[in-house]
Amino acid sequence: MLKIKNVSVTYSSSKFLSLEKTLNRAVEGANLSIGKGEIVGLVGESGCGKSTLGRAILGLVPIESGEILYEDSPIQNLTGKKRLPFRKKIQVVFQDPYGSLNPRFTIEQIIREGLDIHEPGQSKAEKLNKIKEVLDAVNLSPEILSRYPHEFSGGQRQRIAIARALVLNPDLLICDEATSALDVSTQAQVINTLLDLKEKRNLSYLFISHDLNLVKYVSDQIAVMYLGKIVENGSKSSILNSPKHPYTQALFSSGFQIETRKIKKEVIKGEIPSSLNKPKGCYFHTRCPKKQEVCEMEFPNSVSVQEHQFSCHFLNQ
Repeated sequence: MLKIKNVSVTYSSSKFLSLEKTLNRAVEGANLSIGKGEIVGLVGESGCGKSTLGRAILGLVPIESGEILYEDSPIQNLTGKKRLPFRKKIQVVFQDPYGSLNPRFTIEQIIREGLDIHEPGQSKAEKLNKIKEVLDAVNLSPEILSRYPHEFSGGQRQRIAIARALVLNPDLLICDEATSALDVSTQAQVINTLLDLKEKRNLSYLFISHDLNLVKYVSDQIAVMYLGKIVENGSKSSILNSPKHPYTQALFSSGFQIETRKIKKEVIKGEIPSSLNKPKGCYFHTRCPKKQEVCEMEFPNSVSVQEHQFSCHFLNQ
């Protein structure tokens, strides 16, 4: 349904009290596809470019190169009225349930705003019926419509944000760290709501998160990002059972195991380099236990094995 082909996003910034500009290549040559009714988990450390890629799909940041195809139609250069139909089909749930809802709007106004933009010909009664339907879908009562965001908990606000996205009947939801600001029990409620909606509405999701346990639980496909590059992607079973890239291996082997009550041994050492000053060659070689001389010189090409893609010199030899 959605294809991302060699997408790059670069920011230009200047140093404090200086005219010198620096380039931040937030996303480099990203390739990803999302099928109908599929959940693709996008993982990686903070600052790796996950949210930037999500914003590029939404058209919130311009892309430097590449293509974004929705049902085989390129949408990366569309603006204004030409992009409007695609904005309706691709909606977003942001990370912060406190900052993403207008505090001056009632819940009805918040959810109705999309309908006012995309369905101006509908009557107030028709819009109200749709609003009540989506509230029911996220397990909230229509009685809350006259209330304001500050009257609700974080989990309730996030469900209101989901209802706002759903009211336009989208095909794809981009969930940008949609549960990271919530406590564990509230996270579970929101995740179960998202999974239930996926089954009922055949929704697709790009689930952006740094929480590996959540990604393992919800995803059909997993893509792993490091310093703007998608270094590995494939089905959940292939990524979890047979990870190829050393970063993926370390990422999914680190952390606490609930079953054994132990911390796994393989941990990524060292700090992630700055995206303003990326290493030469493979970006991960400064932290990779398997690095070879070629890793310091050249970035590896992507290799495909049964719909499992990865970029690593060590595996190519």
